[in-house]
Amino acid sequence: MKRPVILGAMLVLTSLFWVGLIARDRMAHRWIETASRDELQHYVRDHPDRAEALIRLSGMLRAEGDQVEAERLARRAVQVAPGDEASWVALSRADADDREATQGLQNFLKIKPDSAPVMAELARRYMASRDVAGARALADKAVQAQPELPDAWRVRGDVMGALRQEPEAEKDYKKALSLRDDPETRLALARTLIPLQRYPEILALCAPIITPERTAEVSSGQRARALLYSAGARLYDPLTTVELAAVQAQLKEVDSLSSWLPAEERFLPPYFLGESWLRLGRPALAIEPLKRGIAAGPMFAGGLYSLSRAYRLAGDPAKAKETAAKHARLSRILSEVEMYGSRLEQRPNDSDTMLQLAGALTEAGNTADAEQIYRRLIANGQAVQTAQHRLDTLTGR
Repeated sequence: MKRPVILGAMLVLTSLFWVGLIARDRMAHRWIETASRDELQHYVRDHPDRAEALIRLSGMLRAEGDQVEAERLARRAVQVAPGDEASWVALSRADADDREATQGLQNFLKIKPDSAPVMAELARRYMASRDVAGARALADKAVQAQPELPDAWRVRGDVMGALRQEPEAEKDYKKALSLRDDPETRLALARTLIPLQRYPEILALCAPIITPERTAEVSSGQRARALLYSAGARLYDPLTTVELAAVQAQLKEVDSLSSWLPAEERFLPPYFLGESWLRLGRPALAIEPLKRGIAAGPMFAGGLYSLSRAYRLAGDPAKAKETAAKHARLSRILSEVEMYGSRLEQRPNDSDTMLQLAGALTEAGNTADAEQIYRRLIANGQAVQTAQHRLDTLTGR
């Protein structure tokens, strides 16, 4: 009788031991999810092999602009947990080398082809390299493989937005938001609603991000974008002088945070500032920010239109006429860019259309995108001599 009793006691003790380990691990997991940056840094020093902590701290540092340390931590996470999809996603987001990050994700999918998080992250990488078709295929596969994954729906929304299918993009972002309410998804949805002029919804989406209570959990870049979208949306309402002053205060804060904005949005704070001065009947004060906006966003014809108007209202008809002519020229070039872009949607590898698009972009002053097209042509072995010559001319070689 004693032996069964002893065995039963051992089983109970063993069960209690494992239950205790599981409970402790769950507590650690919950703590890691909510810990501050300083707390996590101390924890990682003592637990350098806890991939979950490395991943979260990497993301926090990346949001604060410390890309070097974020990448180091993500690489460590991959070393200690090479089979963990979250480690590879973290490394992709921290790795400045597009080719290395893409290759790492592709290699992971060879081993685990049904990993929806890695498919979604690779789709995001493809979007960054302008491979919209490849991104769409992966995003579709990710949402089918794991319909409850917010990142899969969000990147699919990015794809639909790039394809100018705004209703589909809106639906995807709302699905992602229903699964996980986070600032990035709110901002992605808000940006989609801007061309649709649904300003009250934009304000509602951004409001929780810019409240003082969210300061600790919102990055500088997220705050800058939320303030920008809110201020831009409010400018389309009838505002009193006091309300316009409040909008200007927001825009001045965004202007100070402009380095945190995506490069393609950095022209907006000075542009909106210029527009606010025009609304206040102070055209002379609108000129300087509008000129800064044009320098930061050479492909935005609206800036030239507003600057021409500011010159005219400020009593400088000669500069108003000169700026209006530049606006007309840029509008023509943008029509060509739109036309060539539409052709490439139908024939993505048409080298002649790619050359024409790059030429139009160069004429508009968007040399960065033109260079990218020429490099893509060279990498694909298409029109290499022409593309190389034009690339050398652009880069001053």
